[in-house]
Amino acid sequence: MIVPGHFKWITKAVSSKYLMCPFTCKTMTVHDRQFGGSPIIQCCTDRSRPIWKIGEFRSSICNLNLNGNGKTGHCSTKTTFYKLIFKNTNSTSIPNGFMYYNETVEIDFNNNEIENITGSDFECFPILDTLDLSSNKISKVVNTTFFKLKNLRKLDLSYNVIQYIEPRTFSYRPGSLLIINLRGNILKSIDITNLYLGYRFSEIDVARNKISKITNQLQWKSPKLIGITSKTILSVSFRYSLYLGGNPWFCDCKFAWFIPSLKLASKHFNVGSDWECKYPISLRGVLAVNVPDDLFVCNISVEQKCPLSCNCFEQPSRKRVVVNCSRSTKYKIPSAFPQQANLDIDLSHNFITIFENRAYLNRTVAINLSFNKIKVLDPLVYGIETLKLINVENNQITDLHRNVQLMKNGRTIVIGNITIECSCRKKWIANWLEYQNRLLVRHDRIVCRQRNDELITLYMIDNCSFRKYLAYEQYLIVGLFLIVLIATLTRFIFKYEIYLLLRKFRHKFMFNFFNRVEQSSTFDIYISFSEEKENISKWVIGDLTKHLETCGFKVCLPPRDFDLGGVHVDQIMTQIATSKNYAVLLGDDYLKTQYQVIEWGHIWNNYKRNINSKLLVINYDMLHSKNIKDHRLKAFLRLQYFIDFSNFDKKLLKKIENELRYLVVGGMVGGVGPELCVFSILCIVNGAPVVCGMVGGVSPGRCVFSILCVVDDASVVGGMMVLQSFVFSILCIVNGDPVVYGMVGGVSPERCVFSILCVVDGASVVDGMVGGVGPGRCFSPFNVL
Repeated sequence: MIVPGHFKWITKAVSSKYLMCPFTCKTMTVHDRQFGGSPIIQCCTDRSRPIWKIGEFRSSICNLNLNGNGKTGHCSTKTTFYKLIFKNTNSTSIPNGFMYYNETVEIDFNNNEIENITGSDFECFPILDTLDLSSNKISKVVNTTFFKLKNLRKLDLSYNVIQYIEPRTFSYRPGSLLIINLRGNILKSIDITNLYLGYRFSEIDVARNKISKITNQLQWKSPKLIGITSKTILSVSFRYSLYLGGNPWFCDCKFAWFIPSLKLASKHFNVGSDWECKYPISLRGVLAVNVPDDLFVCNISVEQKCPLSCNCFEQPSRKRVVVNCSRSTKYKIPSAFPQQANLDIDLSHNFITIFENRAYLNRTVAINLSFNKIKVLDPLVYGIETLKLINVENNQITDLHRNVQLMKNGRTIVIGNITIECSCRKKWIANWLEYQNRLLVRHDRIVCRQRNDELITLYMIDNCSFRKYLAYEQYLIVGLFLIVLIATLTRFIFKYEIYLLLRKFRHKFMFNFFNRVEQSSTFDIYISFSEEKENISKWVIGDLTKHLETCGFKVCLPPRDFDLGGVHVDQIMTQIATSKNYAVLLGDDYLKTQYQVIEWGHIWNNYKRNINSKLLVINYDMLHSKNIKDHRLKAFLRLQYFIDFSNFDKKLLKKIENELRYLVVGGMVGGVGPELCVFSILCIVNGAPVVCGMVGGVSPGRCVFSILCVVDDASVVGGMMVLQSFVFSILCIVNGDPVVYGMVGGVSPERCVFSILCVVDGASVVDGMVGGVGPGRCFSPFNVL
């Protein structure tokens, strides 16, 4: 189809195949409209027309006037396209009686009472080019209403009562929409996606509404982020005339981002001349394009954590949030600030004494604390990377922390003039200050005060005689503190383990220094176990008790030896107190009953009181220390001071017997292994004194152990002497009389021989002498030194 002076305009951005563009767009560049794209496309966007509006083709369209009875006008045989006219009626909806004209390209339904429109109202018009719904009562437009109208080029919704338009209502693709008229509605806001359509457009008119803000409900990126980064072609995102005048604009920070695009677009397009701010009051009547960028701010309320007596606002032009608390009579830094980033805080001219680190400082770029009474600066604030500027001049600062050297890489601190105490430790300040003053236009000044109150510069203390700081003093204090702390914690956590180790040490190394008298005892051993556990009870009664009593031990077995009907707790206390030693059968249910807890408590207390007592822990269920809640029993397991019931060597009962026999032996002091010594032990077994014998078989020339025990309730002391100088002598009591063996009438011990007193079968004998002759004539069966 040939139209004189025009060519058929076909482009990917427009779906319509009926648009004709004048040839002048190919030969003429529109003034100041080359925005990085084709000038032909932009020219055709503005000047193209549908074919039925050009020259002789105007006769190809027939106007169909629809009335209330559904009658239409008459069309000629040359008719190719139709225009439906239905206006000046009281109809509240789109008429559907004449919807069979698929060739309808224009619809004029203005000046009716239509309230609602939907996508289904126009789906029978596939080539619709122009839709006029002006002067109706439409209140809302959704983004699916025009979605199927791929050829719709011009849409007029002016002078309705539209209050809301969904995002992306006009930016659908494929489509042909080039002209939108929304003038004279009651829109209070409009979404950015309905202004920046993302393709070339002719014009959008939203003037004379009640728009005060532009929303971004879909969190759409700003136009400069859609691929256009060069400032010279920024307006390519604003490719059409945009009429927004006559609205009560709220010129705050949320509107500020739109102003640069508006100013740039106004150089190339008609954007209207009545862009006046209505809010805030201070800007009312001022054209938005004439408002300084710094005045586009959003106030922040106390509910949004603006401190009391402060003025807080967001200022996009400087990419900051200002918190102005100057002269607000504050004695300390507020604890809460707005949640936004890039805080610029002004706390000058107050009475603040401490500059302490707060969490919001990590969101702060600058803080002004000048003209306060600050004496202390938290050294942690110097390390906050986001804090680019700290102003603390005109305060009462008398010292600087070394962390101030962290203020580098564009981060500065203003300290003004301060006086500090002279010290060699502070010589670093001179070098730092020189570097600092090179960075600042104004210079800070620091002087130091000597002992005679003379003020000098930091550079004059090169030959200072001040006492140098000794770091090791601090290390010593810290070390002692750590030692005390560790010792205290160890004592608290492992107090029972420590007690058991010390008890063993006393048995092993200090036995001969104490003259112990054993308390009278009824039983040799008291056995504590869970009577409710059948397998433990069976083994204790049938095996352990039987074996020990066969060996001559007196065993206290609670279920057997306690009186029936007696007070159980009293019997526990009595029998434990009259027992010399104790055995605990440790099972997974031990200490589950109240009686067992009481019983174990008395066993432990008596064990602690009697240094000669032995406490045997038999791990029946092979428990791990982590399975034991009682810390005293846990200590036995941690130190391996227990007898494992696993009995892999088949000598469990013998092992228990040996533990008890070792117990009634008077004891060995010194800890030297038997391969280095020979010793004879005098003790009491089952009430009868016996000699336990000699161990090792090595001559006593190496070392000899002394023995402390009791014979017939009388103390026996065996004294240990250096064998290279004299031999062994023993003091004891026989039949109530003191006897000295190994010495003759007070003669020096180097003339004495080795003798041992013991009792066998009730008769006193001297072991280690030949022929029963007096000690002065006797010889030891061992080698005498």
